[in-house]
Amino acid sequence: MKHTVYSFLFLALLALFACEDDGTYGSDKQDKDDTNYVVNEPSDGSIAEGVSGDFPVFLHEESDSHRLTALRKQQLGVYAPDDVRRMNLTFALSNWADLLQLYAADKTDLPAQISYEGTTYPYRVGVRYKGSAVESDDPTEKKSYTISVDYENSKQDITDYYTLILNGAYTDSSFMHEALYRQSIQKYIPSLQVNYINLHINNQDLGLYVNTQHPNARFLKEWFLSSNGSRWRAEPDAVGEELPQGTNGKGFSGLNYLGNNPNDYIPYYDLKTTHKDNPYEDIMLLAKCLHETDPDSMEAAISKRLDLDRTLWFLACENIFTDKDSYIHKGGTDYYLYWDSETGRMTPLEYDGNDTFSPEHVEWDPFYHADDERYPLLHKLLNVPSIRQRYLAHYRTILEETYNPATLWPRIDALAQSIDSAVRVDPTDKYSYETFLSAVQTLKWVVEQRHQFLTTHDSIAVSGLTLSDLKWTVQGDVWKTPTSTDTVTIEVAVAGGGVNSVYLCAGTGMLGPYRRLQMFDDGTHGDFVAADGVFTGRINPQAEGVRVRFYIEAVRGNAARTRSYYPSGAEHEVFTYVVSSEI
Repeated sequence: MKHTVYSFLFLALLALFACEDDGTYGSDKQDKDDTNYVVNEPSDGSIAEGVSGDFPVFLHEESDSHRLTALRKQQLGVYAPDDVRRMNLTFALSNWADLLQLYAADKTDLPAQISYEGTTYPYRVGVRYKGSAVESDDPTEKKSYTISVDYENSKQDITDYYTLILNGAYTDSSFMHEALYRQSIQKYIPSLQVNYINLHINNQDLGLYVNTQHPNARFLKEWFLSSNGSRWRAEPDAVGEELPQGTNGKGFSGLNYLGNNPNDYIPYYDLKTTHKDNPYEDIMLLAKCLHETDPDSMEAAISKRLDLDRTLWFLACENIFTDKDSYIHKGGTDYYLYWDSETGRMTPLEYDGNDTFSPEHVEWDPFYHADDERYPLLHKLLNVPSIRQRYLAHYRTILEETYNPATLWPRIDALAQSIDSAVRVDPTDKYSYETFLSAVQTLKWVVEQRHQFLTTHDSIAVSGLTLSDLKWTVQGDVWKTPTSTDTVTIEVAVAGGGVNSVYLCAGTGMLGPYRRLQMFDDGTHGDFVAADGVFTGRINPQAEGVRVRFYIEAVRGNAARTRSYYPSGAEHEVFTYVVSSEI
């Protein structure tokens, strides 16, 4: 059935629109020379195949704005951002802490009864230490825990979640870094849900914990069409050998090229799930593409193996929020990879958000580590001019919408208020309540100082084109839903700084690649009035039931070829319509 759907979509795609570039959104021949490049009017209309399927949990269609958006409307179930929730674990033996420490190195679970918000669950859960708690035998340290809710019964869950991660926020006296970071970046990239738990063990109050979602199959289903791909955690060290001290896998597990043998990649990427016989081949092929492809060909080649746009949002989020436990800082640890079986492309996933909002790194450059070849996602991608400009466009969007005092300070105050009483009486917190209050102010200071540094940075303080007043028309009617015989005309107003080129980027299905059609303001090519600042493009008739997604890319005529996007959240936020069955 699935292949039948794909075949139907492939036929539908043959009539969308055509252009003379290579078919990927990133190819920009005007970055190679300054001559005008004109794409012919639609001929065969072929574009890359899209993907069908149901909506992921955190993808929404907003009918009023005609948009698809990945903005999470609300956190779910056990992660709902209400008051601090209460959880009690009951171990049969009083020396449970000694046993957890004994079992920590082997990641062996210790069974316990669990009660959550007053409900005691019928089957025992498995509990083990995680993170720094594994190496530490300090009895005064606030340990972090992994809880397997389905330990004794595979069907037992808490509001549909089977694994819980309780972090003690050991280095975060504000308790807010993970929650503030994850709830801020959820608008831009797949991010884990976070809220707070008051943990009791054997009825002893252990205080406030950060309840962080596990990046497992359930998480993937919330953001992707399926969880049938391959998922890895990048490892800091190879199995059975020591890397040089302090490398954290740099040069080994950061999508670095290690040769043509997929088996050579196994020690550096811990495989969590897969449905493929040789999943490491996908890592090898992506690493090889990054390593061998020249800059002029990079966008076209890498877009077939990597979700390039999502990767650029991922890198921008890690940089702006100064995430020390990250790809951009450590290179080969504290991030996941997901190979999506629906699109055949890899996506890096943020994992550890505790060490964000770093006071000592408020002046991290937007291209931090881009000159270090051990970080190929930075070094190979951000040194391609057009990819660099797309990254900067996304960077500016995050600064304007989210990372600024006007937006984050109220969120900091609200989070602080929600946990204030729990922090005040936390019996295991190694910090004082006064330290917590000071940490809240430090968070605000970091946001203010980093925002000031970035908005005055030479690469950031560059104006792009302004895009507005987008609309589509069908037979002269604005926003009319097209039928299978209708051509859709897209218009957008473009202003400011001189226009180099404007593109309509479109694809079909729920997810997948886009192709680019040049838009015109010349009174021809479907444009109505020449030189009025309104650019026009057309999408050819599509088969009944086909979903079309599109967004606008505008390139300014300055030396950098500054990019702008409409919607500004493209490609995770795009315009959309579904072809009607009524003719």
